Amino acid sequence: EKYTCLKCNLRRVFKNSSDSIVAVIRKWISPKDLKKARQGDSQKHQRKVRKEHRDMEKLQPEIESLENELEMLNGIVNDQPSVTPDEMQSGTAMDISDATDDTNVQTSFRKPPVVLGEDQRNGNSQDVITDHIISTSEAVGENLPMNGTDKSIKNDTDASSNAQDENTNGSQQTSSAVQEKSEAANTMKESVDTVRDREAVETKLRKAKAALQHCYKRLETLSKQSAKRKSIELQEDTHKDALRKWCLLLSCSVITPVQAKLAEESRPLADGGCSEAMLAVAKTAESLGIQSLPDVDVATNALACISWSYRAMGILVKKPTILEIRSLISQSKSLKLPEEKAPRAMKAMLQRASGWRVKAWKALEPKPGETKPCCVSSLRELLPGLRNIPMIVPEESRLLNAIEDDGARHCLCGGPSDGSFMLGCDKCDRWYHGRCLNIGKDACDTEDWICP
Repeated sequence: EKYTCLKCNLRRVFKNSSDSIVAVIRKWISPKDLKKARQGDSQKHQRKVRKEHRDMEKLQPEIESLENELEMLNGIVNDQPSVTPDEMQSGTAMDISDATDDTNVQTSFRKPPVVLGEDQRNGNSQDVITDHIISTSEAVGENLPMNGTDKSIKNDTDASSNAQDENTNGSQQTSSAVQEKSEAANTMKESVDTVRDREAVETKLRKAKAALQHCYKRLETLSKQSAKRKSIELQEDTHKDALRKWCLLLSCSVITPVQAKLAEESRPLADGGCSEAMLAVAKTAESLGIQSLPDVDVATNALACISWSYRAMGILVKKPTILEIRSLISQSKSLKLPEEKAPRAMKAMLQRASGWRVKAWKALEPKPGETKPCCVSSLRELLPGLRNIPMIVPEESRLLNAIEDDGARHCLCGGPSDGSFMLGCDKCDRWYHGRCLNIGKDACDTEDWICP
């Protein structure tokens, strides 16, 4: 918020405060305006109540739906094993690894070699094996006696067939185990997803119930406000004539005075205080016993806001000082301003100036016994920041004088020239600050002066 925006904010404070006073005057001078003002307040209250009821109508079905969904999810979770995502992941990986190991074990069987006899090694091996198999089958079918070689071939064939059967059975068992473990992993995953869904539904349900509770609290607050407003209206009706008389006095003596002299007397004071006419109106309200009524309090506070904004606009006609801005901020704390943008803008100005002042103080800091001049380039770097500060700071004159004096250090304090009263020694040609020697400008009436 810049300096120009501050002026606009002050004008809005002045205008809004004036409009508040005019609204109070019209309300009590005209019965029609009084009825209209009260109807407006009632309509505002009803709109707020209707909004809360609409919010409650939306929240109640949502809460019921969430409760039903949560009940369904609780039933599913109770029927399923409770597992965590880490357990599901590690368990699934382990089961698949075990199934893979079982498969490797079952598929690692090898067919036993066929043992060949002496006569089989001398002839064609393939034909011999075929002949032996055929002869073995015939021997088994006809229950014929077999020699040692035939028995060996039969045993080898039976062993190979049994191995193939075992391998097939092992593969089927492994496939069935992998399938069962995969189904178990899927079941575990579904259980974890169900738990997560339940947690999400519980969170939504808590938020919906909290929102509904806030609606009930706001309705209760609105109900209290309505009762308070009706009580105030009864008090106002009791003092209706006094309020009308007081508003007429306020209009004639402060807002629209008939004579130029009265208009001059009704203007706020330069220090931001209320004029004598404003103070007289406030005393009249006390004598009529209506100073505690809301409309009277609003009008009295608006008069103080007008006086404050009037003073602030007078200060900002020229470049203000830090002390003036601080005084305005301090005075605004006792007022109920229509908006707080103007004080915030002033505080931002002070904050910006404080940062620059710290840098300037470090650059211009006195160093007793130091004769080396200040760095002029560092001092010049502070000038752009100074231009961005819309107020007069004490370090401004010190900075400009130090730059003009090429950063030379003087006096016993070792500080630069700051534009204040200084004395030059006629013996050593050194300059001293008058405040450092406790010597004022009027006290030094001699032409020749020697430093101590």
